[in-house]
Amino acid sequence: RVQRPVNEWLRTFAHVEYVDMVTLPGPDTTLRTAPTWLVEATRRSVEISVTAHGSQVVAIAGHYDCAAHPVSHEQHRADIVATAAQVVAPWGVAARVVGLWVNELWQVELVWDSAVGGDLGTFAQGG
Repeated sequence: RVQRPVNEWLRTFAHVEYVDMVTLPGPDTTLRTAPTWLVEATRRSVEISVTAHGSQVVAIAGHYDCAAHPVSHEQHRADIVATAAQVVAPWGVAARVVGLWVNELWQVELVWDSAVGGDLGTFAQGG
């Protein structure tokens, strides 16, 4: 459900033509709590996207009504920020890392951006 709005946001605001999708249920919590093998497999997939396909942006997206991570809007935001900052950014891939929230209207909101030093404090539309 979330791939389409995230894809459209990345195409528009990150100015990319193609989007590689590496998906996990509830990635805003899964990447911090999953077994090492799953996190490592995800990291390898992201590295392939960046090195072989030239991806310049890596997004961690959480969304409204997530069955895999049924928490409040505020908790999702905190988890997106934590995952982007503490898990994905330290992978050191040569790409901008963003944290995205997809709200109940399927609109994408930028909540964390390595290009501006991280946490945006409050939701910011666009990019």
